[in-house]
Formats: sequence, structure tokens, C-alpha cells
Amino acid sequence: MLGELAQLYGPECLQLESSSTAESGWFDHDALRRALINLIDNGLEACEEAGKPKKVQLISTPSESGVQLVVMDNGTGIPEDHQTRIFEPDFTTKSGGMGLGLAIVENIIIGHGGHIKVESEVGHGTQFTITLPLTPGAGRQSSRDGEQ
Repeated sequence: MLGELAQLYGPECLQLESSSTAESGWFDHDALRRALINLIDNGLEACEEAGKPKKVQLISTPSESGVQLVVMDNGTGIPEDHQTRIFEPDFTTKSGGMGLGLAIVENIIIGHGGHIKVESEVGHGTQFTITLPLTPGAGRQSSRDGEQ
């Protein structure tokens, strides 16, 4: 999946650092992809708003219980008083935004049994850290298993 994101954005917009074992396990591919695209798009937009090169870094590393994904940019940053509200539905600072993107991201992460946190400094950028407990994919059994 991370390779797909690298192809989607290209090296000029997305710097990918990944351990080969970091994304092994079961997860909802489409949902997790959507969450990462939202974070990457927000980061690229923040860089553009700050007048900096549009580039986001995505780092994937194994963690104790699964995988840790870090999405970071050097954009405008998020004011401290907004950081506690950014995952609330309907909260937005964008004139055209609906305030649903980060709420959806958080729900996807929680739905995978993980958690997400944000660290940001105005004028220096933002870092989202996602921790997911990836479990090995379970083999599917059919009603024919064991039949001769």
C-alpha cells in the first residue's frame, strides 16, 4: 500500500521511508489508504500555505504491537488551541472545509484498534503519529474444508 502512495504522489511530493516488514498483517487496505491520503493532502496544502516546497514525509516502522506510521510536513503548523479539537466532526479552519477529514481519519485508526496523535508547531509543521496493532491475516475456511 505504501508503494501505491509513493507512485500516486511521486518523489517530488512524498518522501517514503519504510521497513519491509512494517505493513505486514491484516488491515482494511482501502480505509487505511484513505486515511493516509487525507493526512498527506493536508500536509501538502499546509506546505503550500506556508510558501514552502510541497513535500510530505511518510515513515513506516515496526512497533512492539504492529506498525507505526508517521506523516509529517514543514507547513503552517496547527495552533495549540486547535490541536485538541482537530479530530472533532465539523471543526475546520478552512473556508471550504467541512471538518470531516480528520474525524474520519481518527475513526479509521480507532476502527483498526490503533491510535493517532498530533504534534505541531505554528510555522514549523505538523507530525501525525499512527500506531496500529497489525495482526496476521486469518486464513478463510470454507464449508468444504475437511471434505474429501
